[in-house]
Amino acid sequence: MDIAPYANAGERERFLAATFGSQDWLWDTPDVLRFDPDSRNLVGAEFQMPYVSSYAETSARVPVVPAVRPGGLRADEVRDFRLEMCMVLCRASGDAALTCLRDLDVLDEPLEAGIGIAPDVALLVSTAPSSAGASPIPRAV
Repeated sequence: MDIAPYANAGERERFLAATFGSQDWLWDTPDVLRFDPDSRNLVGAEFQMPYVSSYAETSARVPVVPAVRPGGLRADEVRDFRLEMCMVLCRASGDAALTCLRDLDVLDEPLEAGIGIAPDVALLVSTAPSSAGASPIPRAV
C-alpha cells in the first residue's frame, strides 16, 4: 500500500531523492517511511503486505486500537534508517480491520497510540522493542 505524492517511477525516484528515511534496495522489501528534510514530518509511506496471516486465536489477541491521534510522525533527526517489513497480518472478522505486526511479541505489551497518517490509515505504536531489539518506528510527535 503506497501513501505518497507520486504517480510513476520517475516521480518516485525524485521523491526518494528529496526525502530521507527508510528505503527499499535491490531485492529488498521493507516498509518505507519518508520524511521531509526541512520539517522532518512524514510525507510518504509504503507498506508491504505480510506473507503470513495469523491464526484466528492470534488475531483475537490484537488489543483494542487506541484512539487515533491526528498529526502524523516527525523524525527526531535527519538520517536514513532501516524499517523491517511487518511480518504477521491479523485480520478482524469480515476483514473490517487489517493489522500488520512486526512480530507476535508486540501482543504482550499494550499499544500506546494510533497515529493518523492518511484517511483510514493509522500507524499503531508500541515502544516495546521487537525480539530483534529494534524500536519499531521513529518517535511520534
